[in-house]
Amino acid sequence: MARVAKGGMQIRVSPEAGVSLRFLADALGRPIADIVGEAVEQFRRKVIIEQSNQAYASREDLGDELSELRAWEATLLDGLDPA
Repeated sequence: MARVAKGGMQIRVSPEAGVSLRFLADALGRPIADIVGEAVEQFRRKVIIEQSNQAYASREDLGDELSELRAWEATLLDGLDPA
């Protein structure tokens, strides 16, 4: 895992990315660090969603999940008052 100093982290970006960051900072009136931080957070969320979607798309474990779901659905017919 990468180590980060208490004051933050220095990163190198391509010249093109630097131009884009400066443009966004000027257009939004925000520091480049804030823009990078927001971009990283959005990317982190995207990765989590993609990984979750891949996990749910996997059909290997679907049989176990369906068996468990059927077992729980059987309790709906047990005649007990849900309240």
